[in-house]
Amino acid sequence: NPRPTRAEVSDVANAVIDHTDAVMLSGETANGKYPVEAVQMMTRIIEKTEPSPFDDLPEAFFQHDPSDTQHGIAHSAYELARDTKAKVIVAASFSGRTARLISRFRPHTPVLVLTDNPKTQQHLALVWGVESVLIPKVKNLDALVDHMVRLVKKMGLAEKGQKIVIVSGHPVREEEQMNAVKVHTL
Repeated sequence: NPRPTRAEVSDVANAVIDHTDAVMLSGETANGKYPVEAVQMMTRIIEKTEPSPFDDLPEAFFQHDPSDTQHGIAHSAYELARDTKAKVIVAASFSGRTARLISRFRPHTPVLVLTDNPKTQQHLALVWGVESVLIPKVKNLDALVDHMVRLVKKMGLAEKGQKIVIVSGHPVREEEQMNAVKVHTL
């Protein structure tokens, strides 16, 4: 059909309300006579549902075990970006866990994740609000931060004088040791 059923609209809207990272067309919808229109309609439903209050997260959602450093750092990055009006959150993630933890908070700030793992970059394509970039391996934190800043400028995500939030681990390339958050002014 050229228009979705009420059940199909509800399924997409409820997926957004449930904070699903990605939605897809299923069987007969994907193979029907109106594949482009189906994607356009799905996009309209998502765009109308995300800003609604039904998509808001309850305050209890943000609570976490104080001994979970990784979760605390991700929450700090989210709050810093919100409070400082940073233009972008830039993170290094080699497994994708850092990106998923930050994305969990549904920041209004864009999230750019750098990784040197092609498989991780592919997986991050399905994580809500995350854009990932494949980078060469870097040896130390200074080189990583330099790479982040250059990339943010090149992609036009922030300009001189604007703030960005940087999330990384030190030492670099440790197994997902997210332990540093920094507000950096370009």
